[in-house]
Amino acid sequence: MEHQVPDASATPDERDPLRELLLLAGPRPAAPAHRTQRVRGVVREAWQETLRVRRRQRQALFAAAVATAAVLAIVAHRVYLRNPSRPPGSITVVATLEAATGPVSLTESTGSHEKAEVTLEPERRTARHPIHQGTVLRTPGGTRAALRLSSGVSLRLDEATTVHLEKDDDVALEAGAVYVDAGDERSSQRQPVKIRTPYGIARDIGTRFEVRRLSSALRVRVRDGIVRLEQERRSHEVRRGTELVASRGGEVTRRAIPLQGALWEWVSRAAPPANIEGKPLSAFLEWVEREGGWRVQYADAELADTAATIIVHGSIDGLTPEESLDVVLATCGLTHRIEDGSIVISSSQPSRGRGPREEPQR
Repeated sequence: MEHQVPDASATPDERDPLRELLLLAGPRPAAPAHRTQRVRGVVREAWQETLRVRRRQRQALFAAAVATAAVLAIVAHRVYLRNPSRPPGSITVVATLEAATGPVSLTESTGSHEKAEVTLEPERRTARHPIHQGTVLRTPGGTRAALRLSSGVSLRLDEATTVHLEKDDDVALEAGAVYVDAGDERSSQRQPVKIRTPYGIARDIGTRFEVRRLSSALRVRVRDGIVRLEQERRSHEVRRGTELVASRGGEVTRRAIPLQGALWEWVSRAAPPANIEGKPLSAFLEWVEREGGWRVQYADAELADTAATIIVHGSIDGLTPEESLDVVLATCGLTHRIEDGSIVISSSQPSRGRGPREEPQR
């Protein structure tokens, strides 16, 4: 074994003690062959395991990338469904979804005879979604909805209802029931609406009515005004407080119905929330009168005059007209009773010295 001798001619500053020590020690003896092979085997196995780990990592990253791409595709598809591309002005907005108690399904035309389906899930019953001409709208069981047609007519949909909105004055009822509130019949701008079914066409002559498809017949209930049901060979006028049932075979039955109560409760449940905050009591009572089907009367003329000066506050969201009466009138120091289809408003305080009062903030 040879040893290299340190350079004695080098100056102390040029010498490297570690280098000199290594030179004096000389090379290490060669490791035995069997040990070298074992070390190489261990190193090779560790290297292969590293490769396997890296391969699994690449596969996991690829799977994650595919999953991410799929999610993005789904999101993009939903965005497309919510905002399908249409040539500007090619499809007219015929209604607006104002409120719903649950999910609502829409099938809309996207052009070139293609259809797009989307499910809307409004928050807290409120919704503002445009409905285009030709849209098919469905409410599943447990969901009711309120639409405002472009003509200004209010259209309520009961649960398990399907309608095809041909125009803002032309609605095809394919299943379930709709309620129409066409507004003040004395208004010169009021636009009549028709509800089409296989059993006939219900044309609005009055203001408020329900049309429901039964298993083998059509039922029309009129709450106010007049509705004309047109069939192939004849037509029928249905007046306020009347129910008419017409079968496909032509059989027609009529009966008198109340204008308030359980028959109309689903209509109130489907209504968009009423905003009473900061409004006069008289405006609230007008809403109760229209939604509940009652006629509001006052116990005396003085109370009728002061109703417009009493300001109400708070929210009645989720309450029927009858339920909201109990809440609002109590905070105004008033009470009510129902007599023969009328609501009579009176003071809960002694009449002496009564003056206008404002409802406290709730």
